[in-house]
Amino acid sequence: SLKFRPGLTFYLATVLVDMVDLLEQDAAVNASGSEAALLLVLPKLRFLGMNLARQSQLAHEQSSPSTLQWPEQAAESCTILFVLASICIFNLVFCCRPKVTGEELIPGARELRPEGCERVDTGALTGLRGLAALHVAFGHYASGSKFQLDLIGGASMSFFYLLSGFIMTLGYTKKLDARRFLRNRVARLLPTYLLTNVLGYALELASLHSMPASVRQFSAPGGAFSLGFNFVLTLFGFNMWVYPANAWLGTKYQILLPSNGVTWTVQTMMVFNFLFPVILPRLQSIRNRPAMIHALYWIQGFTFMAVFALGLCWLNGQYGYWTARAWPLGRLPVFAMGCLAALERQHGEMSTSCYLCCPFRCLAGGDAKTWGRRATAAGLIYVILLVLGIIAMQMTKPTMAEMMDPSSNAANTYVSIRALWEAFAPMLFIVLIVALTRCGEEGLAARLCRWKAVNYIGDISMAFYMTHILVLEFFTLTFNLSSYGQTPLWLLALAMLVSLSVGAILTQCFEAPLRRLLRS
Repeated sequence: SLKFRPGLTFYLATVLVDMVDLLEQDAAVNASGSEAALLLVLPKLRFLGMNLARQSQLAHEQSSPSTLQWPEQAAESCTILFVLASICIFNLVFCCRPKVTGEELIPGARELRPEGCERVDTGALTGLRGLAALHVAFGHYASGSKFQLDLIGGASMSFFYLLSGFIMTLGYTKKLDARRFLRNRVARLLPTYLLTNVLGYALELASLHSMPASVRQFSAPGGAFSLGFNFVLTLFGFNMWVYPANAWLGTKYQILLPSNGVTWTVQTMMVFNFLFPVILPRLQSIRNRPAMIHALYWIQGFTFMAVFALGLCWLNGQYGYWTARAWPLGRLPVFAMGCLAALERQHGEMSTSCYLCCPFRCLAGGDAKTWGRRATAAGLIYVILLVLGIIAMQMTKPTMAEMMDPSSNAANTYVSIRALWEAFAPMLFIVLIVALTRCGEEGLAARLCRWKAVNYIGDISMAFYMTHILVLEFFTLTFNLSSYGQTPLWLLALAMLVSLSVGAILTQCFEAPLRRLLRS
């Protein structure tokens, strides 16, 4: 099979499309036009998961279909439907069971402090959010550099779910007005979400019209119509709700990520926001919160890997991976873990469980210095695990041809490493979040997270996160400097600086004013 070499865009297109006759139809298209198109297509596919494997059906339709056929594969279809329905029902019942009549909202169990809620210092969590956003952005950019490093930025996505549940619970434990809460959350997320997706759709259309026909068939099989339908789904925030349906949809009708691909996380978290007024009373009635956090941790890890394994066996690794990580009802336990950690932090005994040990025995008390050391240790363990995962992925990194083959063992191994890291990272984040709220300014991790520059990035992290891919796509399309995998470092550095600047401007001049207006 042909491997990518700088400047050989024609050969790269040959590997991707695997149809020589289609390339011959585009012989009149010059190399620069093909290169510009590939610049936008490949980063989005590789960075954001626009199902790399499903597009290879053109070449592998007989040997490894990317959709399930009815009734030929009725057993597989029924199994996937049963698993998804079971996860949905179980998570909703487990996390959202209605409060029993006469049950105390916060029962007077031994775990609760009689003097009420403890004031929680969340100053370091803003910086931690900024560091997580930088990790994701650097991961996306590093994938498009000449080093083609996957920094497993997806492992940090569960942190945002946890932190969202933790912060919202701290803010609304005493009094929760569901209507006011939902209005505030919509005001916080919706304006920037809509703006960046409109811009993302415009970039998609611009790139679509500059593509040769062969590349267009690879990147957008349904053409402008499929992109338009996907944009409608994006406006209503439904992409990730219905993403599992890709198992039965033909290649031309696949549900794509939102027009601004990274905003899939906003769609997932909006479901958590809608369910929060129902979840909170249920979680407040739980007596042994550390044990429940452990139960939820293993539930989310098991369901993540189960969905991933089903996709790996019967469809492709990309379908299983994205259904497992982004389908909102499948990730609900992670959000509930953050809510429970906040309740335990507010109302629990002075010696709060450290969560990594047995929840029935471990009481990890200590002063600020002790908690500072725990926060630093948790952060270092996470970084070490990331480095090990990055090394493992580099050692097993498949060629582009293998990434395009649903039956490729190399591609499946590659995405399996990412899935494992993402499925089992949440417990480390719980320890890190709780420790940072107890250590004050003690410890290396706390000082880093409270550093003004890092704190500021945390303040603008939402707008920065939603724009960093758009900025890079705009630059690569405008300058047409290099092919995928060979984006110069100076362009990546420029895109990062511009993304941070755009994030700051959007936060101050767009997001904050509209948030105040909508909340009023």
